[in-house]
Amino acid sequence: MTKISQYFILIFFSFLFIHCEKNHKETNSLEPQEKKVEFTIQQIQESIKKGTDYIKQQGINYDPLLIPIVDYMNLYENQKINIPYEEIYHFRMKDSSFVEAYLIPYFLGYKKEIPLPSQQEVSKLPRLDQAIVYAFNCDTYSLPSHYTKLVERLAKDSLGYGMTHAALVIQWIKDKNCTYDDPSILLEDLKPYFSQIINKKGPLTDLKAEAMAIAYYLDWDAIVSDKNIFDLLDNQHESGAWLWNKKDIAHKGNHHFSTLAVWALIGYLHQNKTRIPWN
Repeated sequence: MTKISQYFILIFFSFLFIHCEKNHKETNSLEPQEKKVEFTIQQIQESIKKGTDYIKQQGINYDPLLIPIVDYMNLYENQKINIPYEEIYHFRMKDSSFVEAYLIPYFLGYKKEIPLPSQQEVSKLPRLDQAIVYAFNCDTYSLPSHYTKLVERLAKDSLGYGMTHAALVIQWIKDKNCTYDDPSILLEDLKPYFSQIINKKGPLTDLKAEAMAIAYYLDWDAIVSDKNIFDLLDNQHESGAWLWNKKDIAHKGNHHFSTLAVWALIGYLHQNKTRIPWN
């Protein structure tokens, strides 16, 4: 083979390689590209404002079981979220479920002169609701003898709402300086499960937002990444709310999901600062 032939063969394969490389890049460009994780503090603040505006617009239709979270968020934000507590109470109690009949007076009782349910009534509630009521009001009720087992059972729900609420009630009890010392349930043991929930592949969910918000409340700032916060911003509906399912689309939002998402964003803004106790 002459040098000239070798030269032309080299040129041919060079062009062939360039053509294949170009086609490969063009093919890849058709694949869905991951969004760049980029946002500003101003965008966070604007998102919080849109979310809180959505909450305020709900009026007496707002879920009363979320009111304590709103009160806690108000400790951090200058722009208060005003909720019509008494109006919600009377509106909901007209036609409430068994759980609401006991939880609403409990959660609103510290705001208005509404009688709290008795311990016997609380004991009839589902397990998770019992844990919440006793912990949130442990300075009024004595924690029952079975409370440790109650929280242990919740903690066993390692990748669900039970586990996130187990961590929440343990910290509530600490914040309220109530007596509860059980080394078998340590917050640090639950921390890896929070990270798994937050970083689980798939769409943003109500549970992910809850895990992020509670992680900030527990001073676990490091397990929430900028990518997680970007997902919150990217999934906010134009109404200012966050949606969970097709039913939420018709209502333009979900109260629980939206409140937790706003709480998580507030947590991001105040990370690495002194945590405010919930008492």
